Amino acid sequence: MSEVNNNKRLYDELLTMKVEQLKKASTFVEASLIARSMQPLVQSYIEYMDWDSRES
Repeated sequence: MSEVNNNKRLYDELLTMKVEQLKKASTFVEASLIARSMQPLVQSYIEYMDWDSRES
């Protein structure tokens, strides 16, 4: 269970960092690139949470 909590915390930290970068973007192009870089992370997070909910 500790590993699951640690993984959730890491995902949360990474997503928070990306959202902060997105807030600081000064152009649409910069925001678009940041948002694109978030897509695999968000997809992985969704899959992980889905897996975790089935394991519980």
